[in-house]
Amino acid sequence: MSLENKLSVMVATHIVNATHNPYLNNDMIIKTIRSSHDRMGLNGVVYYVYIDASMKRKFPKLYKEYRSILSSRFESELSDINVILLEETRELLRGNWMHMIENCTTPYFLFLEHDWEFIKDIPMDNIISKMDTHDNLSYIRFPYTKLGPGEHKHWDEVKGGLFEKESDIDLPLTRIAFYSGNPHIVKLSKCKDFYLPEHTQHWETQPSKGTSHLEKELADVALKHIKSVGKKEAHKLWGCFLYGTWDGFDPVVKHLGDWCRKR
Repeated sequence: MSLENKLSVMVATHIVNATHNPYLNNDMIIKTIRSSHDRMGLNGVVYYVYIDASMKRKFPKLYKEYRSILSSRFESELSDINVILLEETRELLRGNWMHMIENCTTPYFLFLEHDWEFIKDIPMDNIISKMDTHDNLSYIRFPYTKLGPGEHKHWDEVKGGLFEKESDIDLPLTRIAFYSGNPHIVKLSKCKDFYLPEHTQHWETQPSKGTSHLEKELADVALKHIKSVGKKEAHKLWGCFLYGTWDGFDPVVKHLGDWCRKR
């Protein structure tokens, strides 16, 4: 399988901590791209870097400086990776997520915000092969915490969703209820046919939160389905899974930021 024909990567960024003390020399995004490329074996796969366009409007000089720094660092530090710093982007994470769905040319894309580091090898060939085979395997989130009893109360459970081990697919997977903005791989067709239309329809009738918290908006839609058809049927609709189980499975990514600010 040639991954470059199956997968693209969306990397979302902005001027870090822009309203206070801008951290323009963003090391986090370099680690995010490098670690995902090396740990997942993404040779030849195209990375599309999106800067929140609201930063261009709010901080035009800083935006220009940030773009220049990113471009230079991509060329010098990531020259072996196909990274495209997009010229025209949209405002907020939600807008750029929509742009990626509308313009992606591969059947899958990996969604990354700029502050994650992959710390374990991930067999992407095998994962995509299984996603090709199983229609309901639409979204796989990569965990940054240990799973299971005694570790923490998972937010899928807290919000009343499903959280149980998957037994029918030959991958270490847990069935979950919600679409999160944490690192994940997703089917483009599912985004076009279900996630994006459901999101759009919901927010045509509900007041927008006016934020970039895409996962919180999608959680509201998923909760609506859980309440109307129950956890099991809602999971069939959403097809969301977590990579890993609660039998000793370690996290595969590490969060580098603290609400997108450098620690």
